[in-house]
Amino acid sequence: MYQRKVIHGLSRGKSAQRYDHYVAIDWSLKTMAIAHMTQRSDVPGVFERPTSLKDLKTYLGSLKGRTIVTIEETASAHWLYLELLDYAERILICDPFKNRLLCHGPKTDKIDAGKLCELLRAGLLTEVYHSSSTHYELRALVSSYDDVVRAGVRVLNQREALKLSHRNKGKSAAFIEEVLEKNIDLYRQSKGQYERRFSATRLLLLLPSKVRMQSGNTTIISWPMAWPNTRPATPLLVTSPGSATEC
Repeated sequence: MYQRKVIHGLSRGKSAQRYDHYVAIDWSLKTMAIAHMTQRSDVPGVFERPTSLKDLKTYLGSLKGRTIVTIEETASAHWLYLELLDYAERILICDPFKNRLLCHGPKTDKIDAGKLCELLRAGLLTEVYHSSSTHYELRALVSSYDDVVRAGVRVLNQREALKLSHRNKGKSAAFIEEVLEKNIDLYRQSKGQYERRFSATRLLLLLPSKVRMQSGNTTIISWPMAWPNTRPATPLLVTSPGSATEC
């Protein structure tokens, strides 16, 4: 599922040096590499262990003082974020595409964790938005709905293009149109399921402000690219080209 990511730069300078422990984790299915630095460290200490959430929590719990932990954005990042919230003062999920330092030189899990830890202490990481609040779950649901509707609109346009170009004649055209019709039926079923979910949970009532753009029968819900740390950004109800009005 495509999901838009909102990034915030970790502040540099003194504010980036206010923690007692800087921990970077390179997590995989079989092993985890953990790098650790303090304010006085010259180089990170790195060790590798079989992947174990219990051992990781035990290690983080043994650190005395203020701890910041960073993990690269992956499929398991949000799960780790929620699991480790009580074991560090801050969990920073970082954008791996912005970590240029990791692209140079030899690459192993231990090397990557060490470089990530140095970038964390220097305040050079770009943060990807994660939260334990219901707003994050709402964003995931809305993003998935957005994907479904975009895919459905694309199929509808393909069918119309087939008709307008008079290519809906002949055996191949009939086959293509039949496949498109099946995809359109599936799209409408999926879209209806999402809309019933929104209606049942009254999620739209949680939105403080919204913009609705009407164009035919198509409505796409999506989010703006700016998402402050302190509060959810204003959600948008977006459709195919049309005029926007405040609801």
